[in-house]
Amino acid sequence: MPVEPRDNTGSGLSPDHVTWALLGLATVSNIIRELGLLQPQDREQMFLAVSRSLLDGMIHQGW
Repeated sequence: MPVEPRDNTGSGLSPDHVTWALLGLATVSNIIRELGLLQPQDREQMFLAVSRSLLDGMIHQGW
């Protein structure tokens, strides 16, 4: 059953959506590490940038 966004402004992401997005990001990050596609520092920066963007959207929406 799909999870509906809880608001229609800003990111429009519910906490559930952000949680799944972070899990997906962590999975991709681990695959990148295993394949050696990015240096550890670059992978860390990618994870920080995307996760910060997702979490900032939640914070600005009052979640």
